[in-house]
Amino acid sequence: MKKHRIAPDIKEQIINRIKNDGVTVATAAKEHGVSEQTIYAWIGAKTEGGPSIMELTKLRKENDELLRLVGWMTLKLNESKKRSSWYAAIRQAPCEDTGVRRVDAVLPTADGRKGSGTQETDRGSTP
Repeated sequence: MKKHRIAPDIKEQIINRIKNDGVTVATAAKEHGVSEQTIYAWIGAKTEGGPSIMELTKLRKENDELLRLVGWMTLKLNESKKRSSWYAAIRQAPCEDTGVRRVDAVLPTADGRKGSGTQETDRGSTP
């Protein structure tokens, strides 16, 4: 294999693409015709006690996963709050005329509208 030197500005460009754009070392190596080991050596020479590219990539992936989990947990919490407020509305929906609690006063019908208020319950009685 013929050895040739890569210009310093090209090295910087390759390293910046890997660091900032998320390009893999393997992809950058293939695109520029150099070995992965060479790129890792350039990266190692550039670091001065800070986190390595590998550590940064790992941390970014971990951060993305944590953000997904927080989003999922937020959705589940909102669903839970909606459910609990919906059940509270059922318990606190008395009939205006008799004071008896109406189950379908807040229950949606099959077509998604609020119920008609015809089913009444009082302390466990069935409609």
